[in-house]
Amino acid sequence: MEARHSAASDALLDSYETERREITGRNVPWALLAFQTHMLVDAGIGLIPGVPKEVNREAYHLLFSDTPTGAARRLRLAEVIRTMRLEFQAQAVELGFYYPVGAFVPDGGA
Repeated sequence: MEARHSAASDALLDSYETERREITGRNVPWALLAFQTHMLVDAGIGLIPGVPKEVNREAYHLLFSDTPTGAARRLRLAEVIRTMRLEFQAQAVELGFYYPVGAFVPDGGA
């Protein structure tokens, strides 16, 4: 809070890297992996990067169609989602960080 109002001491601002390095070291590689693997979901849906919108719109129509092709695409997407369940259930990785103690440098607050 103090840093937002420009009332933070230099010591508090200097502690930022120490406080965040461990969390960043865990979350950045995870975020990059999640970003890279997310294209698998697009492939499971049948989306193709760089094609006209109409092509990908048709992929959605096929996915939800009551046809053998639609059923096969839904099965494929379900398998992709099962395979990627770690990414979809990763809230503890993304949100589960904590500081072992309060602020490393007291901000002067109560």
